[in-house]
Amino acid sequence: MLSRRSRVDADDVVLAMTELVGNSAEHGDGPIEVHISEDGDVILLQVSDRSDGMPGQPQQHTTSERGRGVLVMDRLAVRWGVRLRQGGGKTVWCEFAPVR
Repeated sequence: MLSRRSRVDADDVVLAMTELVGNSAEHGDGPIEVHISEDGDVILLQVSDRSDGMPGQPQQHTTSERGRGVLVMDRLAVRWGVRLRQGGGKTVWCEFAPVR
């Protein structure tokens, strides 16, 4: 749950989560796990699945209605990355800082 103290834009977190879960459902494998945590004023969103396939790089110049999830996350989050999980799979994570 986002605390009132953090002032992170909750809509940004929800949009990024929707994009990441959609990507995992379409391109991943197995169950999808979503974790949201708060450390001080920073919100950490993590979406995991059992696929080792890495997300593509953000595509800024595309006319397709698809393939923009990573770009959306890249624009909304302060930083993001991917980490392979022990035993297989990956976690895509992104951090959100307070609105200034």
